[in-house]
Amino acid sequence: MKKLFLLTILVGITLLGCAENQESNLVSSNSQTDFSSLGQLYAAKLINGETGDELILNETIIDSTGKEIVIYARLRVLENSFPGSITISMIPNVEDLSIQLFPEMNFSKDVRLDLSFSGINLEEFGYNTTGTYDFAFFAVNGDVELIESDISHANLEQNKIKVLNAKLNHFSRYGWIR
Repeated sequence: MKKLFLLTILVGITLLGCAENQESNLVSSNSQTDFSSLGQLYAAKLINGETGDELILNETIIDSTGKEIVIYARLRVLENSFPGSITISMIPNVEDLSIQLFPEMNFSKDVRLDLSFSGINLEEFGYNTTGTYDFAFFAVNGDVELIESDISHANLEQNKIKVLNAKLNHFSRYGWIR
């Protein structure tokens, strides 16, 4: 089991590194904030797709300027979303306000994602107004698929961007577009 977990993490980091070399439509950062000291954040859990479960990451980190950043991700796997048990990993990325979910797979029932980044100067990421922004799947080939959710909103005054109840039918990389 330990080897499977380590292999999943190694594959995830490798794919993340490869994905970073691909051109994407993710909102890129012109941020002056140095996030390199934050290290790699992730959460992983063995989940039975027949009974359902949830995976939560709730981290508060301090950037190089001493600013507090809160990252919250909650993945809910609904009952009968997939057969058997699989170790699921999620890796949020503060540098482009995205998240990657592993392993890449499709689901019989949508899984649900809540994701928020707080304490981020959203203007440094190209957001110029408070309001609704599309949450999307970003394919390696450059395709973009908008994701249905209850709320996808950025609030510049609160330095927060969030999506609630995003309905994912497969795992890959997700983030916001303008």
